[in-house]
Amino acid sequence: VDIYLNDAVFVRGSDGNVGIGTTSPSYKLHIVPGDDAIGIYIDHNKTTTGTVYGMNIDIDNTYTGSATTYAGYYDAYKNGATNSSVYGLRSRGGDYQTGIGTRYAYGVYGYAYTSSLNGTTSSYGLYGVQVGNADNEYGVYYSGNLGGSGTKSAIVRTPDGPKHVYCQESPGNWFEDFGKGTIQGGQATITLPVDFQETVTISSQHRMKVFVTPNAKFGEWWVEKNGTSFTLFAPNAANGAEFDFRVVAKRQGYEDTRLAPAAGAWTDSFIYPNVEDIPEEYREEWLRLKNGEPDDEGEENN
Repeated sequence: VDIYLNDAVFVRGSDGNVGIGTTSPSYKLHIVPGDDAIGIYIDHNKTTTGTVYGMNIDIDNTYTGSATTYAGYYDAYKNGATNSSVYGLRSRGGDYQTGIGTRYAYGVYGYAYTSSLNGTTSSYGLYGVQVGNADNEYGVYYSGNLGGSGTKSAIVRTPDGPKHVYCQESPGNWFEDFGKGTIQGGQATITLPVDFQETVTISSQHRMKVFVTPNAKFGEWWVEKNGTSFTLFAPNAANGAEFDFRVVAKRQGYEDTRLAPAAGAWTDSFIYPNVEDIPEEYREEWLRLKNGEPDDEGEENN
């Protein structure tokens, strides 16, 4: 059955599949856009109260065996061009401070919900996978700031299974480097590697921090810093005495950043588990995020 609507051809195959832009649909809905076309475009201008979804896909997989279910599966491939499997863009108009326009904006919002975790089940709001091992491949890449109320960690392999290794945190934005040196003639001068210098700011206002660990008897010793180098003086140390060092300096562009406010985190129930502890203007969004995105009847969609 072919249906023509505004020059678009809808083909219904004998197996019940429906095709748009193809005469042989292979799926329940099979869309093949032409050159420079958009497969699916949804434009919804909300004019009433309630929750609006550009697209809402709900799959209830009741099969108890081994099965994989995707609410949405996207595979983008194009040589020599930028491609995105999922592209989320959310603009926010108005003035946040005066309450004009929309207060909260999400390009992509992932909500993970599992009623019971038994140690073998995991739930992810967002899950990214790096398939290759090239330096320019990322499971997750972010442009701009990254913030979160939980821990930040690498997952490493151990004899007892995968474990978390946690990041250190600081009120300021610091980069650090490590190295070693050797005393000759009662002193050793260390110049910071150029690649490290290019990432930090070291000046009279933002001085680097140097931490030294002698690996031999040094007797009396001290450090003098001079721009992007430092000299360790140890007049009583033997020639060849080694030491380790750690250098910390402010990240370029963030020299004066310290405990910057994070107003958006008022809605984070991990930081504020009790709604009574947050200002009134954030409580509605706190409840929405706490309970999951409600539908128009106020029921929770998990």
